[in-house]
Amino acid sequence: MAEEIEKKFQLSAKVATNLKKHSNYSIIGIIQWYIDGAKDPMKSERIRMILSKDGSQQWIMGKKECINGDLIHRKENEAMIEESTIRMETLYQYPFIIKSRTILNTPFKAEVILDKFLENPYLSYDVKRLMEIELKDETDDIDEIVQQVFSHFNMEHLKDVSTDFVYTNQAIAFRAKKKNNDIEFPVLLDILKKEIRGDYDAKK
Repeated sequence: MAEEIEKKFQLSAKVATNLKKHSNYSIIGIIQWYIDGAKDPMKSERIRMILSKDGSQQWIMGKKECINGDLIHRKENEAMIEESTIRMETLYQYPFIIKSRTILNTPFKAEVILDKFLENPYLSYDVKRLMEIELKDETDDIDEIVQQVFSHFNMEHLKDVSTDFVYTNQAIAFRAKKKNNDIEFPVLLDILKKEIRGDYDAKK
C-alpha cells in the first residue's frame, strides 16, 4: 500500500470561487460507494467512479487505513476495475457521496484540491466544501507545504479538520440524510455532467 499524507480544511463558497478565479485548474466528478458500510473511522473500502470532462469514466476499487490511528497519515491501495463487473443494484445499498473535485495547478510538491458535495435527489450532506492538500513526496513536511500553499493564495483562518473523523468522506456518507431510496445511476451521472459543464462554461 502507498502512504497518503494530507491535511484537510473547511472551505466557504467565497474562498473556493476566489481560488478558482486566480488559478488554472481542472475539474472531475466523483461518486464513491462505501462497500464496508462506512462504519469504521480508521479504515474504509470503496468503489469510486471518476467522470472526466470528456465524459469518460474510470472505476476504481480502493482501501484506506489509518497509520497508528492518524487520519493525516494513511495507507492507500487502489486498482482499476471494469464497470461490467459491478452490480449497480448492490452498490445502491451502500452509503455514498457525490462530489465535484477541482484540482488546482500549483507550483508546490502537493496536490491541492477543492471538493464540493453535490445536491441530489437521494441524499442530503451536512458538509458542503472541503480543501485537501496532499503531499506528492511523502518525505516532505506536510505543515511546511500547507503554509506555502496558504501564503501563495493569501489564505488564512481556514478551519483545520485534518484529525476530525466527522470530515472524512465515509463519515459524511454515513451521516447523509436519505431523501429517496430509488437511486438511479443515470441521474447521478447527469448531476455530475451538469456540474462539470457549468464550471467549464463559467471559465470561458
